[in-house]
Amino acid sequence: MATIQSTQRIAQVAAGADFNDRINDKRTIEGAVQFAFIDVPIATDNVATNAIDLIELPLGAIVYPELSRFHVLSDPTDGVLTGDIGDSGDVDRYSDGANLAAVGAVEFLAPAIPDGFTNRHQVTAATRLVKLTLATFTGVKANATVRVVLAYKSL
Repeated sequence: MATIQSTQRIAQVAAGADFNDRINDKRTIEGAVQFAFIDVPIATDNVATNAIDLIELPLGAIVYPELSRFHVLSDPTDGVLTGDIGDSGDVDRYSDGANLAAVGAVEFLAPAIPDGFTNRHQVTAATRLVKLTLATFTGVKANATVRVVLAYKSL
């Protein structure tokens, strides 16, 4: 009788053989996940494509966009405000085109699934600074604030 394995079990066996493959098994989150709570004031003098430095992660960290989100704390705009979360290597590695124009919670994975979710990225010296890039920006009110809740794990 043949031994049949689930996709998860095949990934576990492969990851057990090579530690580097463990970061790419995105179906399982093991160990302690840390959360960074970053308040970002959105000034009226910002423009589309402005990048706002959020946090520098430890080398080797892995961001979990499926556990991360935005919290829009105050009514930010009468127009359009969308943002991407990424780094210097990929501006939308973790979140792509999140609509930040209304008060409430916005998942990193909505509306588009970014590259960081489909292929786990281990933070390097060149990609450890996480940034919020304003993709579209019109009609933003004074004193708008967005809280970024970034979930990551240090190896």
